[in-house]
Amino acid sequence: MVYLLGERTVQLIYNSGVGSPPFDNVEGSLISVGCSAIHSVVNTKDFIYWLGSDRSIYRARGGAEERISSTAIANAVEGYAKVDDAFAYTFVFQGKEFYAIDFPDAGQTWCLNEELGTDGWFELSAGTEGGDYNIASLVNVFGKNLIGDKSTGDLYELDINRFDNNGAVYQRRRVLASISGENIGHRGKRVEMSRFELIMETGVGLITGQGEDPKIMLEYSIDGGKSWREGDWLRIGRLGETDLLVEWWQMMSFYDLMIRITTSDGVDYSIYSGAIDIRLAGR
Repeated sequence: MVYLLGERTVQLIYNSGVGSPPFDNVEGSLISVGCSAIHSVVNTKDFIYWLGSDRSIYRARGGAEERISSTAIANAVEGYAKVDDAFAYTFVFQGKEFYAIDFPDAGQTWCLNEELGTDGWFELSAGTEGGDYNIASLVNVFGKNLIGDKSTGDLYELDINRFDNNGAVYQRRRVLASISGENIGHRGKRVEMSRFELIMETGVGLITGQGEDPKIMLEYSIDGGKSWREGDWLRIGRLGETDLLVEWWQMMSFYDLMIRITTSDGVDYSIYSGAIDIRLAGR
């Protein structure tokens, strides 16, 4: 099938073998949302993706469309002054399909792990101050993902074993889902925590230099992410220190807690899970 993307709708046609050209509409296939950025249209082996005329991100296959914008991304894109300059690309990395869309005017790049659907979104940025990922194109050749720098035209390789961006600091950040009384069956109640633990690989420090004794910066928010307070710096272990527990001991009460983890040391971080000790804090 062929997808004809207009400003207001998407029409599917197929090769019927009749007429010149030999194409006819697929009955009942009209998708009532168009495309707001022509260069946002890309595909993987399973899906076609585009930025909809309602500023949501869609994907489709077999004539069935699906809105895949998360609430956070939908809210962000709604606030952009300009979206028709958005461009997208897809790539395979570590055996996973990814879709990325860049908004140059807004200075943000969103990326999706395809198999996770709406739970697979994250933000790509360069440096430590945010901003969009400095990429003009990405192509897989010679078994490598090569990236074109949109500022200089230089070519780089996307490599999971490198922990800098062409020599610049590579910052990684993870914001965890909020924790509240709902997690222990007491929605809307104040809860109290005593300990938070990250279950992750430890003992990954470098032999010398920055990252010899790697740490993660832990921050927390009790106002829904509007402001962040420094919690602690947690060690994840020098080389071979594999029995280290990555724990944050903190007595505090809250209605809703968000935790943010930031790292910049040039070592491999593998976070598997987490645990928190919480209990009901009175009525």
